[in-house]
Amino acid sequence: MKLQSKALFSIFICFYSLNSLGYTSKDIIFNKAEYNRWVRPQLNNIRNDYSTLLVLVNPDLKKVKPIFGNFIFIKTHQKKFIRNCSEKKNKQCLELIIRYLESIEKSLVLLDSQSFDNEYYVMQPNEMLRAFGQFIKFKQDLLDIYMEFFNFHFYYQSDMNSHLSAKNLVSRLSQSYNYFNVYIISTLDKAYSLSFLELWNGYIKPINTLLVFESDYTVFLRQLNQLNLRWNNFNVDLTKRNVKLSKPILSLLNTMHSRWNSILKVTLR
Repeated sequence: MKLQSKALFSIFICFYSLNSLGYTSKDIIFNKAEYNRWVRPQLNNIRNDYSTLLVLVNPDLKKVKPIFGNFIFIKTHQKKFIRNCSEKKNKQCLELIIRYLESIEKSLVLLDSQSFDNEYYVMQPNEMLRAFGQFIKFKQDLLDIYMEFFNFHFYYQSDMNSHLSAKNLVSRLSQSYNYFNVYIISTLDKAYSLSFLELWNGYIKPINTLLVFESDYTVFLRQLNQLNLRWNNFNVDLTKRNVKLSKPILSLLNTMHSRWNSILKVTLR
């Protein structure tokens, strides 16, 4: 009976979101200037709220929270990195490589301080094993990227040909950021870890990779319905089910929901 009720609830949410909140081009009155002025700042706020929300859900993650900022710094400068490092003997390229290496090194140091002896959420043995596997996968990947950047710096400074390219390195960093988020989510209470994983893949990741940093409002418009559906499913899943959430978590979810609604108000007629 419980499974049947859950299935009916999911069907209702999908039907409601697609039919009541399915927007078409006729509903949208929007331009690039409005996107940059009103929407991008809110998307940035939502991105920052997401990392704060994860730490509120699992305070044991507080030590590694700065890694989010390290990746965001890298992502923010990726266009400049690709442009400058596609040219030979570019001083700005060398400066960015050093800053990237420093940012990655800081993240590796933070990972060394991470403990699986959680105080706030005691994981079952199988959960701990899965989380530790994701941790090792991410850490090893980040170590590999560090060495790739180190080698890239050597070849670039020596003006030698290399199989490495700035574009490929940026792509590798995006993959590593995905590994980081999957690891973080694997440490959460199983009551809502799946909801967070779906939010990351369908909502936060597009905001990070396409909307905030690329400043492409046409991509935002194409993905508006999917983003809206994913956020509303996540919000309902956490706030309307019998999941115990603290007041700070509920307050932040309400703030994130208000931010998203303000985006819709600006975007729609």
